[in-house]
Amino acid sequence: MKPIPLLVAAALALAACNSPTPTSPSGPGTSLIPNGGAGGGTSTGTAGGGVGSDTLIPVDSAKFAATDTTPSVAVTGAATTLVFLTSGPALNGVGTCGHDGTWTAPDGTVSAPHSANCLAYWSDGRPGNNGKGSCVASQPQGYPGLWVNPGGNQTAPYHTQCLELGAVDSSLALTFSVQGTLYDAKDGSGSRILNLGPPGAAPTAQLVYHGSANDYTTGAGTLTATDTSVPAGTWTVDFSQVALNWTTGLFNGDVINTLFSSIGVPVVACNGTQGCVLVTLQLATTP
Repeated sequence: MKPIPLLVAAALALAACNSPTPTSPSGPGTSLIPNGGAGGGTSTGTAGGGVGSDTLIPVDSAKFAATDTTPSVAVTGAATTLVFLTSGPALNGVGTCGHDGTWTAPDGTVSAPHSANCLAYWSDGRPGNNGKGSCVASQPQGYPGLWVNPGGNQTAPYHTQCLELGAVDSSLALTFSVQGTLYDAKDGSGSRILNLGPPGAAPTAQLVYHGSANDYTTGAGTLTATDTSVPAGTWTVDFSQVALNWTTGLFNGDVINTLFSSIGVPVVACNGTQGCVLVTLQLATTP
């Protein structure tokens, strides 16, 4: 696996206001990626947010060519803390939430505090965290945090634009030690696969862009980061979260391309002790 530079900017949630706004709904077509590619699911709710889908698809060298890149890793800015539910249904209505965001699974298993399954989202019609669109509940399920963009198109429930935000934590600095490979389709479809993971190890996270005819990105697996505390705390970014993984509603476009842009993508990172924060994830390459 060739190294790819990763820049993670832990920025204010409102700095994510500048992310591109999709304008029209779409439906999936035929994809070059086998079995639809990496895809999400419900997080297990373990400390650090758990893993949604950990199934990374193999890269077919007959269809994809690797893109050479140069490593560079940095963390800047401030994170925004997130609010947890203390009662009621959990993510996708699976299980319930309790004190300090603990998640009780349908089989009675209780997670550590600060489960990503128990993050709180707005659904009262207020604008998204970027000041645009509105946050409502999905119908008929009643899932919270569905962001309706300014064009009136529905995205998906549990959208980052509708997260309930806490205080800014300017003391938190996250460092990702990551290498990876970006693969581009040889057939001109625009399909891409991005594999990321610890240096010298197999990839642990993946994004798959399904091409211009299937303008959506799916994600799977996790990346881990460390903070500056002693001993260092571990933070997890789940690639099956809505910010990185399309499951329903308006297509999310080429998330890989957005990660490589100056805008980046706001994502949730979680630690079992300290909770979850909203940070802006960016990739950078050196020609």
